[in-house]
Amino acid sequence: VRPITREHFEAALKHVPPAVAAMARVQWLCGCRPQEVVLMRACDIDRTSPVWEYRPRVYKTEHVNEADDEAPEDERDETGPA
Repeated sequence: VRPITREHFEAALKHVPPAVAAMARVQWLCGCRPQEVVLMRACDIDRTSPVWEYRPRVYKTEHVNEADDEAPEDERDETGPA
């Protein structure tokens, strides 16, 4: 599957509700998944500089290191990846 052109993208936006069009534009500009756009909240977006920064409440991979964080210091494998 090849990407669509900007012209086709903009033409399609004319056929969806404004909220859906705004969500699609966010996806187009930052490459995120639909569910990531749905979970975005205005309070998670730092708009104090010309480049806005999104910082979600929860990261989808934050659970990956939870087991390491809970293990006592002497039980952790300090050698790194095998």
